Amino acid sequence: GVDTFARAGITVAPFRQSTVDMLDALALDPGATYTNPVDAPRPVLISNEGRDAETVLRTIFEQESPQMVVMHINMSVIVSQTDDGDELMVNFLDAGERVRRDHPDKAHFLLVLRSDGNPRYEEAKVRYRALALDRGIPTYDELPAASNGVAAISQHEGYMARRG
Repeated sequence: GVDTFARAGITVAPFRQSTVDMLDALALDPGATYTNPVDAPRPVLISNEGRDAETVLRTIFEQESPQMVVMHINMSVIVSQTDDGDELMVNFLDAGERVRRDHPDKAHFLLVLRSDGNPRYEEAKVRYRALALDRGIPTYDELPAASNGVAAISQHEGYMARRG
């Protein structure tokens, strides 16, 4: 992940230790890592119907100054390992929307919906992409495409700031 963004000229800065400590204190799963990028394994994603993701996002938005937040979701986790992937995905999107609303102009929020080509996952990805786009959340299939999107946004904002 970090290397993909670096190739696009984007720096993924580690979080401050105080932020990492706050995220660790949530005790969502011993396998989760919160240094940036955040690696939230399956138990974190599906716990509390996905609502714990909002706590993680909110902590990041409140404690750090991100320019971009990219949520990378593996469709196999959402679709095959949960009873109701639709509810879980809607909860993720709601979380992103609420955090963005509460912190306007702080960071762009993008979504990556990764699939291995399994028709069931691809069908869900199309459905979830439509839900995300309806909410104004840019959505990509893979991290390299998202990193290019992040780079384009960053270049555009830099250009606009220079025109100032």
